[in-house]
Amino acid sequence: MFVNLKMSCGFSEQLFSVLAQKASSMSDQEKYCTLCFDEMSLSAGLSYDNGTDTILGFENFGCYGGTKNVANHALVFMASGLFSSWSQPLGYFFSRNATPARMLEVLMFECLATLKKCGFIVKGVVCDMGTCNQQLASSLNVIPNHPFFTFQDEKVFFFFDPPHLLKCVRNNLNGHDFVINDSETVSWKYIEDLYKEDCKKTISLRVAPKLTKTHIYLPAFSRMKVKRASQVFSLSVHAGLLTYICSGDIPHDAFHTAVFVKTMDTLFDIFNASSKFDTKVFKRALCEGSPSFDFLSKVVEIFSSLKVVGLRQQPPCFRGWIQTINALKALWNDVRENVRAVSYICTRKISQDCLENCFSKVRGKGGF
Repeated sequence: MFVNLKMSCGFSEQLFSVLAQKASSMSDQEKYCTLCFDEMSLSAGLSYDNGTDTILGFENFGCYGGTKNVANHALVFMASGLFSSWSQPLGYFFSRNATPARMLEVLMFECLATLKKCGFIVKGVVCDMGTCNQQLASSLNVIPNHPFFTFQDEKVFFFFDPPHLLKCVRNNLNGHDFVINDSETVSWKYIEDLYKEDCKKTISLRVAPKLTKTHIYLPAFSRMKVKRASQVFSLSVHAGLLTYICSGDIPHDAFHTAVFVKTMDTLFDIFNASSKFDTKVFKRALCEGSPSFDFLSKVVEIFSSLKVVGLRQQPPCFRGWIQTINALKALWNDVRENVRAVSYICTRKISQDCLENCFSKVRGKGGF
């Protein structure tokens, strides 16, 4: 179905009308979806739109009004199929800096209500761990051990985006050592030592050939790259650390860092499953009897005991991981109980990938 819609700030009634028509021809399984929202930075500025005779660039929350502040962020809401391959932007808003948690809650509830009215079943919301998003979760009484809120008598599970969480763990490890169970020290220094030892070898003999100077010393924009975080937390880095420990080039104390690297690699695989079958066991879709459940329980124990050297309390990303893990397990139990036709969940659906792709296309058209 192709429909030419004129979009402006806010949620479009015309768009939701088209979605309602589409939902009427979908199976029940195809109607299950997640709602994700995120903000993209914009270059602040004003422009004149000849077509509508309006000046664009001010803060604008659609029917909820705007201000004379010049916007520098665009907030976008998008729905994505949980058991099928579809995604649809639902609306956008312009804001000065991050959208306040109170406004996020109003917009999210309106979106959830309208999607339900159209016939869709929203089982989860996905966002990053921005301060306002954390405040939103708190206002909904969402905590790691209670990773959902109730909307119109339905449980909606609250997920933090796994790729963002992976980056946050890497960024924190880059600046601070971790201590697990009061005895196991995880240090970025050993990953740096691995890189330095590898640089002494020719490319064909390196144990972690994907590691570069950018991975280790993290210039500004490198911190934002999920790919670089996943290449640090990888099996090749795990194996490389063990190799240099055995050869005596890296201290034996690096063993705990190697184990942590493998743990993060496996954890990200579990949340990045895109099919029922994969050569890596933990990258297979979540299903009944999956070994992923036991592993996730162990990770929760690790993150619960983890302390960050030099900080009085844990950075939010560890609490975010625990909440997201608990939300995934609770979602699985809910799906197994209520959606008989579904026997597995491809966990990559529980991320902001579709929205990040949308942002990438927008930037490709006109930069910021």
